[in-house]
Amino acid sequence: MNTPFYIARRYLFAKKSTNAINIISTISVLGVFVGSAALFIILSVFNGFEEVVLKMYNTFTPHLVIAPAKGKTFDPNISALLQLKKDPRIFSYTEVLAENALLKYRDRQSVGLIKGVSADYLKNPNLDTITINGQFVLENKMGQHAVIGSAIQNYLRINTNDPLTPLQI
Repeated sequence: MNTPFYIARRYLFAKKSTNAINIISTISVLGVFVGSAALFIILSVFNGFEEVVLKMYNTFTPHLVIAPAKGKTFDPNISALLQLKKDPRIFSYTEVLAENALLKYRDRQSVGLIKGVSADYLKNPNLDTITINGQFVLENKMGQHAVIGSAIQNYLRINTNDPLTPLQI
C-alpha cells in the first residue's frame, strides 16, 4: 500500500468503536472540498468577466502604446516612429496627447481625461459600435468637436443636441 494513503486513512478513520472522530473528519473533508470548489468556481467566473471587459475595451484600446520614459511628451518625428508610420503592416498609427482637465457644462463641473487625437484615429472601424448617442465626429465645417464618454455626459447632464451651449475645458 502507498505510504501517503496509509497515513491519510489511519488519521481520517478511527478503528475504535467511537464514531465521533470519523464524523468530525468527514465534516472537515467536506468543508475543505466545498471551500475549494467555491474558490475554483469564483475564479472561473472572474476569468470570464476579464474576457468580457477586455472585449469591451479592446475596441478603442491600442494594441501597442509608445510612451515617454520621463515627462509627458516626446518628439514624434524621430526616425524610428516615422518608420512605424510608413510600415504597411501597421493598420493604424495615431499620436495621442492625454491630460486630466476640468470640464464645465452650464453650472456643473467634473474632472476628466481629455485626449487630443489626429484624424487617423477614425480608421478604427469599431468606434461606431461604442457610440451610444450621436456620431463619432472630431471635426466638421462648424469646427472641432469632442466625443464625450457616457459617464461624463450623465454627470454633467450634457445635451448633445444643443449646439449653442459649449463644453468648457
